[in-house]
Amino acid sequence: MLVEYFEQNSPVAPSVDNNWRITGIDLSEDDPRRAEIIELINGGYLPVPYEESYNLADYDALMEKAAENKAKR
Repeated sequence: MLVEYFEQNSPVAPSVDNNWRITGIDLSEDDPRRAEIIELINGGYLPVPYEESYNLADYDALMEKAAENKAKR
């Protein structure tokens, strides 16, 4: 059905209408705390989040965890 649709309606011209958003996660790419968290992951002070993403709302807890890991070294 998809192939048939695209054969009959190509080229498809998608448009962005911003009618949705992700909730519960702060994706502020310009926030300097984000860069700090990435630096701590790359430095080995925070584990790589394979199962779930780190959220800027958890910044204070992440900084405490990173400080504990730095103190252990």
